[in-house]
Amino acid sequence: MGQLIISQIPSTIASFIRDNDLQIASAHQEISATILTAVMALAVIAGVLVVVYKSKVATAANQHSVPSEIALKAVIDKLSERYSLSNREAEVALLLAEGNTLKAVAENLTVSLDTVRTHAKNLYRKLDIHKRQELLDLIEGELDAGK
Repeated sequence: MGQLIISQIPSTIASFIRDNDLQIASAHQEISATILTAVMALAVIAGVLVVVYKSKVATAANQHSVPSEIALKAVIDKLSERYSLSNREAEVALLLAEGNTLKAVAENLTVSLDTVRTHAKNLYRKLDIHKRQELLDLIEGELDAGK
């Protein structure tokens, strides 16, 4: 299919030039058509690569089991009890674990972004972690331990 499309590019370019009355010196027509063919072929290849990449990303995402909201909530409740998290810190932890950005967490909880940052900072301090990935790793470890 791709070869068929690429093989039609020179005639498509020639038709475009002819239909739009573009004036290209006959000595340069062949070179122009070759360059345009190469550019179009690269565009087709790039498009195919994007489709393949998106397909692989989607496949990889489907292979990882996403914990249910109930399982996440249970783990957050355990962590909350173990580390004396406030209700708001637990809410922030749950929303972050679900993949929300800090801005989305702020919107969800109807508080300012600075307030969410403060809760996240306190949460991380209590859990003795420094970034979201460590939070996710901690939650994943708890989920694995519960199996």
